Amino acid sequence: MRNLHVVRDLLVRLDGFDCSRPISSTACDATSDLFYVLSSGGEIWSFLDSEFYTPADTTGRSLTLDLRQSLEEDGDVMEDEVNFFYMEYLSERSMLTFFSHKGYICSLLDGNDLCSREFALEGVIEGGVAAAVWSPDQSILVLVTNNDSIIAMTLSWEVIAEVDIPTRSAGTSAAISWAGDGECLAVYTVDAADKVGRVRIFSKDLDLMATARGIQDGPAGTLK
Repeated sequence: MRNLHVVRDLLVRLDGFDCSRPISSTACDATSDLFYVLSSGGEIWSFLDSEFYTPADTTGRSLTLDLRQSLEEDGDVMEDEVNFFYMEYLSERSMLTFFSHKGYICSLLDGNDLCSREFALEGVIEGGVAAAVWSPDQSILVLVTNNDSIIAMTLSWEVIAEVDIPTRSAGTSAAISWAGDGECLAVYTVDAADKVGRVRIFSKDLDLMATARGIQDGPAGTLK
């Protein structure tokens, strides 16, 4: 990624945006030129990916309200903030997927506009989710849970692998980055035992391939 430069810079107003709930993720549907914006509070807006990013719908949509309604129908109650942090549009299934730190995995099936799309609560990860990323070809979803494990799922939400990782230091986050070919991924966490941040390299099947030690030392860190 060398010689990057700004192609276009445009200010777009998000109707109903609450400054206390910052923007957490964006996604793009290349087939329909739709661009989506998600806030941590669960508000979502769609825009036409044109020169002026024209709003695609007259109103946005609250995923939090959809989730609350879905839980109430099942006899459950949503007790506090959901805290959505990641969104991805899955081209193969024409579906938007959403993930929250509370562990909720939600989706919106494609439709004419946001308000008419079918909401679904795909599942809940007990203990919550620290990080989540789809693979480059969108065939595998990897989650770092707050129960100190990594889970890999398919497009149909089937768990295909799960491994334990060292306990994370309290109050720290996690990060996932896939290799461009989707054959392996890197997971960054801070180990509670010594408060040291480490990058662990896993295969797409979650087999541990290498561990970077001494990340706090920058270039001095080594893979072993």
